[in-house]
Amino acid sequence: MKSMKLLKRMLALSAAGLICGGVNPAAAHGSEAAFQEVAAHRKGGKAEAASADFGKLLQRWNPVGKSLREVKQVIGTPDWERQDAIGYRFDTGWGGWEWTFVLKDQVVRQVQRTGLD
Repeated sequence: MKSMKLLKRMLALSAAGLICGGVNPAAAHGSEAAFQEVAAHRKGGKAEAASADFGKLLQRWNPVGKSLREVKQVIGTPDWERQDAIGYRFDTGWGGWEWTFVLKDQVVRQVQRTGLD
């Protein structure tokens, strides 16, 4: 069972161009499957690695300039949402990271990463 989960994770990361070198052309436009795989590990012991993978995915698919709707479609439902920002938390239980997408007119203008205490 664990080997199947590991294989699925490796395939998702490979499709996103995060392992095995090179960038899959589809990943240049964002990889919903890879973001979904990372989202499955946002809480608990794998959250630290998932946050690092999330950062790598954001390097491949830059959300700055994208609409809120498109970001939610590609990355998934945020953990919190305000008028001027949305956030994705990666919580290990003893710390972690939060990625904040700053919005203006429902368009991402900036992405910030802050540590959780």
